[in-house]
Amino acid sequence: MRRRQSILALLFLVGLPATALAQADYPRHPVEFIVPYPPGGPADTTIRLIHPAIQEKLGGAILLNNKTGGGGAIGTTFVAKAKPDGYTILATTTGPLTCGVAANPKLGYRLDQFITIGGYAADPTVIAARANDRFKTWEEMVAHAKANPGKLNYASSGAASCPFGVMEIAKKGSGINVVVVHYQGAAPATTALLGGHVDLAATTLSTMLPLMRAGRLVPLAMSSARRDPAFPDIPTLEEKGLADASIDLYAGLWAPLKTPKEIVARLGVALESAAKQPDVVRRLREAGFRAEWRAGEELQRDTQAYVRKAAQVIAPAAKP
Repeated sequence: MRRRQSILALLFLVGLPATALAQADYPRHPVEFIVPYPPGGPADTTIRLIHPAIQEKLGGAILLNNKTGGGGAIGTTFVAKAKPDGYTILATTTGPLTCGVAANPKLGYRLDQFITIGGYAADPTVIAARANDRFKTWEEMVAHAKANPGKLNYASSGAASCPFGVMEIAKKGSGINVVVVHYQGAAPATTALLGGHVDLAATTLSTMLPLMRAGRLVPLAMSSARRDPAFPDIPTLEEKGLADASIDLYAGLWAPLKTPKEIVARLGVALESAAKQPDVVRRLREAGFRAEWRAGEELQRDTQAYVRKAAQVIAPAAKP
C-alpha cells in the first residue's frame, strides 16, 4: 500500500510544471532583500529589526543588500527590473514609491510594477521647532507665518521625500508662505534645525524622537490620521483641518510584478507573523516607529491614493 502511494506521489510530481515545483519548495536558496537607502535611515532600521523573525518564519536565509543612490531610485529600479521569482524583494518605506515618483515621474519604475506584500511599521512626518523658539504650537507658528509671509523657512529631507510633500500640503491648506530648504536626508535636516539655520523641520518621527525626548525639539504636529497612543500630546494635521497631509511612511516588502501568487502569499504570511511578534513590536516602538501590520492589498490601495495626493503638490513644488 505504501509503495503504491509513493508511486502515485512520484507520478503526481512528475506531472507538475517546473514552476509549480519551484514554488512548492520556495525558498531553495537565499532571498535577497534590496534596501534602497543607506544604513541608519527608517527603511534600513526597520528591516534590520524585523529581519531575523521573517527569516525564521520563511524558513530560509534572507540577505540584506543596501543598494543606494538617487533618493532610493537606484535600488527600487533594480527590483522593478529583477526576475519575478521571489528571490529579489524590495525592503523599503513607501517613500520612493509615492513621493519619489511624484517628484520625478521619469524614474525607471512605477508603483504598478510591484506587488505589495505587506507593511509592518509606520513612520509619520513630524513638523517641529526648537524648544527655545518663539512658538510652541501649530497655531502659533501659522499665526507668525501669516504675519510674516516668506520670513520663516523649514528644512526638508529632500525634494523627493514624503515629509516635504506633507509640509507643502500643510502650507497650502493653511494659507502660509514658509520657504523650503532641502537637505540630503532626515538627519542633516534635523541638524540644521538644531543649529538655528532654519526655523522648522519636517522629517520623520524616528529621526526626531531622541531630540524630542531630550526636550530639544518641540513637535507642532504629525502626519498620522489619528494620534499615536505612544505620543498622545502631539496633535495631527488632520485635527487642524489638513487631512490631505496625512501621508505616513510605511515600511514593508514589495515584489516585482508577475511574481507567483503562491510565493507572494508565503512571504506575506512570514512577514505578518514576524510583524506581530511581541519582541518585534517592542523593538520597533523603542526605535520610534508605530508597529502596525498592513495587509498587501490594503497598503497597495492606500499607497496608490498617496501617489495621487502627492502628485498634486510635490511635482509642482519640486520644480526649481
